[in-house]
Amino acid sequence: MEEIVTITNLYRDFIIKHRKWLLSAQQTVIKALNNISFNIYKGEMFGLLGPNGAGKTTATKILCTLLYPSKGTATVLGYNVVKEAQKIRPLINMVAGAERMLYFRLTARENMQFFADLYNLSRLGLKEKIDDLLGQVGLLERADSPIEGYSKGMRQRLQIAKAFLNDPLVLFLDEPTLGLDVQVARELRKLVKDRVNHNRMSVLLTTHYLHEADELCDRVAIINRGKILAIETPKTLKKQYHSRPKVHASVGGTNQKSIEILKSLEYVKNINILSNQIKDETVTATCDLIIEVLREDDISRVINELFQNLELKVFEVKRYLPSLEDVFVQMIEQSG
Repeated sequence: MEEIVTITNLYRDFIIKHRKWLLSAQQTVIKALNNISFNIYKGEMFGLLGPNGAGKTTATKILCTLLYPSKGTATVLGYNVVKEAQKIRPLINMVAGAERMLYFRLTARENMQFFADLYNLSRLGLKEKIDDLLGQVGLLERADSPIEGYSKGMRQRLQIAKAFLNDPLVLFLDEPTLGLDVQVARELRKLVKDRVNHNRMSVLLTTHYLHEADELCDRVAIINRGKILAIETPKTLKKQYHSRPKVHASVGGTNQKSIEILKSLEYVKNINILSNQIKDETVTATCDLIIEVLREDDISRVINELFQNLELKVFEVKRYLPSLEDVFVQMIEQSG
């Protein structure tokens, strides 16, 4: 597969000065990126996931030629981000959810025309292209209204339209759905996915919404404190960190005694009560249980116990599969 983005042994340090005395200051070095390496292939959507301060935005800005690395190399489309930044910029675009990247006093159409000029796009057919992109994000009727009157969701729609203005070969999405309501975020994800599949562009996505990365990304890298912890497909990561089989059971008539019986079974490793905490032996409740067993063969034994021996009302039993969020939390906790 063709490598479109390559990062090799990349470091980025920030020096913070703290005033100690009137005429002196103490310096603290913060390692935002600490020897990270990864690549993104042609047509791939790659997720960079991590907690706040992990280094996601720093890596993105380096690849967008907005920051210099302290050490190491990074290339986009074969061009070095430091030495050949001017060759990279016409071929990429970026959407950021946490930063202001539009001019609020201009209309949506004027913003699009302004950025088209920055990309030195031909005027031939430009109006039709702008109208088409604004139509795809549902802003054509408000195209001539100043965007200072837009909602946050509408501004994010405009950022997405702007991102496809120059038909980029590489698109950087830095928390593109941050703070948006569910419906708008879903629409933007669908639009990005459709455009990416149609144009075969490569994408780097950073997000705190793990379900978003699970839905969109071909591979993800989990980063913490500037270091890469893992790079894999979401499916493989979930499989690797699914240490023991689990059963999700919705049951009624549960009390403390029945839970203790379940816990005492030799093949049950752990039980998590997800809802309706059980306080004493006399209280019966409907609750959700995650029952972790030692082996795959023990799943049927647990189900049999629920149905026959404990006299519980069993509403639903299904195999519990870990989410990408479960994997993420476990890896971050293990990394310290």
